[in-house]
Amino acid sequence: MDQIIIRSLTIEDLPFATKLMHSQKWFSQTQQELKFALSDPACRFLLAEKNGDKCGLVMSRVAGAHATIANLIVSSDHRRQGIGKVLFKSAMDQLLSMNVKMIVLSAAEKWISFFEGFGFKKHERVIPLFGEIPPKPHPQVSQLRTTDMEDINQLDLAYYQGDRRFFMTHYLQIYPNLALKFTKDNRITSYMYGQVGLGGLIFAGPMVTNSNHYHEARALLQHFQDIIGYQPIQLSTTKNQTKWIWNLIELGMKPNPEIIYRMVWGFDQRASNQEYLLLRGSELIA
Repeated sequence: MDQIIIRSLTIEDLPFATKLMHSQKWFSQTQQELKFALSDPACRFLLAEKNGDKCGLVMSRVAGAHATIANLIVSSDHRRQGIGKVLFKSAMDQLLSMNVKMIVLSAAEKWISFFEGFGFKKHERVIPLFGEIPPKPHPQVSQLRTTDMEDINQLDLAYYQGDRRFFMTHYLQIYPNLALKFTKDNRITSYMYGQVGLGGLIFAGPMVTNSNHYHEARALLQHFQDIIGYQPIQLSTTKNQTKWIWNLIELGMKPNPEIIYRMVWGFDQRASNQEYLLLRGSELIA
């Protein structure tokens, strides 16, 4: 009889996890980044084995009573065998045992019914965009420093309601030239991070800024483009951010026609909070 075992990912599993993520041909972390995430107390990795063969992976991140699930992957030769359902249910059970009240994920249209089966509901359409924008350094934009982390955390808490300093400090260490802040009256009012994916593709996100201050987000992105030179950027935002999407299109970004939704299990004030605009790197469930 086939035996499916779900267990925690270990450092010895990192080569398998990296290879599996890279096989999906969308943005995925390097082995170095996965190793760091494994040491992050907010991250949870589960690995699936069938008859002793490693065959699946799922990652979650906890911030207080909220969590995100990403990177649910089953290897191509083990699909349609129920492994994804077992793996995802294990991740859900793990989060619920930690008293998580709301879980968020992003899903391509073909996976909507899968997640609805676990009680998730479509919350908002996610719009991925890709392209180059006019580079323009801005006098109020500068690189983030480790000494800025407390200010960044306070801005972060307003949206995420969770302490992400461990995660944010790490990306500052890996990509220091891609971590930017917008300063007004000697106070950080917006920030953004960048990451480098497979083949050198640049991802912009996360970015947090007051939704009334699109000029700050625009300044951050144009300064970001000036730093990386003439190469395209990929980012995601939500469909309800109509004004921001048109800003991006006017700058030269092109929306991806693929239909993706942010889905939510449970609900609280954060899910409908319009005070902050969020741009994220790709978290697509494939």
